Amino acid sequence: LTVNKSLSYQVLAKEDIKVPATAALQNLFDKEGEPQTGITQLLAQLQFPLFLKPENGSQGIGIALAEDVAQLLSHLKLWQKKYPAFLAQEFINAPEYRILMLDGKPRFVYRRIPGKVCGDGKSTLTELVTKLKQSTDLDLHFGINRSYIFEQLLQLDADWQSVIPEGVEIKLSPGVSLKSGRSFSHLVFTFPSSWNTWLSKINRAINSRLYAIDFFMCGDYSNPDDFVVIEINSNPRFTFLERTPHRNVAVAIWAEILEKSFERFK
Repeated sequence: LTVNKSLSYQVLAKEDIKVPATAALQNLFDKEGEPQTGITQLLAQLQFPLFLKPENGSQGIGIALAEDVAQLLSHLKLWQKKYPAFLAQEFINAPEYRILMLDGKPRFVYRRIPGKVCGDGKSTLTELVTKLKQSTDLDLHFGINRSYIFEQLLQLDADWQSVIPEGVEIKLSPGVSLKSGRSFSHLVFTFPSSWNTWLSKINRAINSRLYAIDFFMCGDYSNPDDFVVIEINSNPRFTFLERTPHRNVAVAIWAEILEKSFERFK
């Protein structure tokens, strides 16, 4: 269920959980790699910009933000051999959060901040990215989106070897995977009681022991009815806690996972 994003959205929607407006895209090209007859006109009816992600992808690989049909087709053509099926989703401009769920209970929530570098008026973009890689899990092959970066550089009349002006931010990917050098904030271990029903619905729909809920926090923090769930992650990582004062939380969670796993073999 968590691997198939389309199925996840259907199951969540049946529980009245908000999910992004999504269109499934596949078989868009003919044998010569050209768009199928009429497909350009059909895609033009979609509301851009659109967030593109592989149907069965993970770790932010293959994602992109398409501003128009040409960008959409160019991206899907690039990835069609590895990912024949893509999802095109409405672009939602809201902060993204993740909740870790274990045995039906939320353990912590935090805001996921996209990987980015900030100019200092002295360093080139290459130097800034190299420095970021030293302190994060940034993957220079799959974590950064070069076309996404290129669009931002065009606006600055700059390139990778240009000195980025002080205070100017360059986002490395439209997504927030660990490989994109993301950071986090607003880490808390308690939850408003108003979230209980919302979490219960998701837990009933997913029915898994360990998973994470990725969602856009649209509207007020205390009103989950406005939250939009964008993905259910069946293999969530929380090793970042080891770099915080809450390392003991990560250790305790892993101990609980292992203890109950071993109980099944007794």
